[in-house]
Amino acid sequence: MVSKLPKLELLLFTIFVISTFVLVWHHEPFRDEAQKWLIARDCNISQIIGMAGYEGHPTLWTFMLVPLAKFGWPIFSMQLLCWAIMCAAIYIFITKSPFHIAIKFAFCCSYFIMYEYTVIARNYCLVILGLMLFAHFFKTRKSNIFPFALSLLLLSQSQVLMLGILLGAIFIQVVQFRDFNGKQHFLFFSILGVGLVLLLWQVQRPLDSVFRIDIENFTFQNFFIGLNSFSQILVYLLNPIPVRWYFIFFTILPLFYFFKFNSLYILLYFIFILPLFVVHSFVYSFNAWHSFLPFIFLILLIWIILDEHKIKKVQKQKSIFYGNILLFFILFVSDFYNLRFFGNEIKRPFSASKEMAQIIVKNKYYLTHQLVGESDFGISPILVYLPSIQVYHPSFDAMGTFARWRFNNKLPQTSSSAHLPLDELINRCHLFLDPQKPKLLIVQKVCFDKNLLIENNLKIIDSTSSTVFGAKEESYYLIKM
Repeated sequence: MVSKLPKLELLLFTIFVISTFVLVWHHEPFRDEAQKWLIARDCNISQIIGMAGYEGHPTLWTFMLVPLAKFGWPIFSMQLLCWAIMCAAIYIFITKSPFHIAIKFAFCCSYFIMYEYTVIARNYCLVILGLMLFAHFFKTRKSNIFPFALSLLLLSQSQVLMLGILLGAIFIQVVQFRDFNGKQHFLFFSILGVGLVLLLWQVQRPLDSVFRIDIENFTFQNFFIGLNSFSQILVYLLNPIPVRWYFIFFTILPLFYFFKFNSLYILLYFIFILPLFVVHSFVYSFNAWHSFLPFIFLILLIWIILDEHKIKKVQKQKSIFYGNILLFFILFVSDFYNLRFFGNEIKRPFSASKEMAQIIVKNKYYLTHQLVGESDFGISPILVYLPSIQVYHPSFDAMGTFARWRFNNKLPQTSSSAHLPLDELINRCHLFLDPQKPKLLIVQKVCFDKNLLIENNLKIIDSTSSTVFGAKEESYYLIKM
């Protein structure tokens, strides 16, 4: 099937597959990647579901990792799984989307598509696959609604921010109610209903979650802080283009473009981005990973417009031309940004986390010392390389990898990756651990000043430093207590 692609599209797909595989081969897992792997490796089914409320994501990606992690496969298998899913998504985009080949090149080589969603193994790969299937099956949903509904089911279990796509699909289904028969409506709402119920059930925030929306203490000041955060999300894609360009590219031009064909799509676009606005107004301050999503929603709507509307040939050619100019300009900026990360991943040596794990194993510190982890999230990239070694975490007074710490919580925590003050950390170690056995503390360098460690009579016996741009915090001290 791949061999039947036009030469330029085959070349693009080949470039994407090979270049991203090279990046994946050189990439060492970041903290958020390691986090999911540890949950899949060290939690049972009920614990995985329970963790969803703290993580803020549905559990589909985690359950896909369970067979790999439980049977002892290396964490690289998770990276390969993410890569394979993204390759499938990009194949759909290249072969099924109506865009010019230049747009396809620019999209596939953009920073978020090639690096953030492909190389960094997270649930975003399922998001991209689901969105590609959503756009592709949108035009055929009136003749066969089942594949379209399944794409929505996949999106519902991939990321909570896809709630906007689900609401948008419901909106279109209701507006075009007469275009579907009773059986189609039943199938659509049954499948979508299952997805929505599972999504909302899994991502309910526990009372001790730092991401819980505090409605009672919410003020207009919080709202405006969140509004500023949301604007940062959208502007981030165009960095370093001035902020004022945000209003042109993400409001005026899309609105003009959609209104030209059907004003319905103006409302649909805002329904798509509504959960993004809500989440970043009530919960997050700024999350760069989400900054590409509004642009992908824009691409999907243009894709749907070109596929579904019966536009005259001349008008269609004009719409393709103006749409391609807009998309190519934005993507061209992102492509240059991607080159920086590509070179950095290829040139850098082992990650600091893998090196630290090798130091611990080589010197058999796990036999002669009690290992203490300064923070759950911070040292998770080290723990993925230490599958059978128990680590104590003072914030929770519990042994085991971080995924189990929340379920053995005996002490109050201030955040999901709480950093205790150094004196409190030391006191808890002396209080809860065997005082006769020496202890080794693993800490992120950014958490404690080196002079502070020396002042507290703590000896740094080894250290590792990350060289990758964007993961400088994953540098560690190994400290004798």
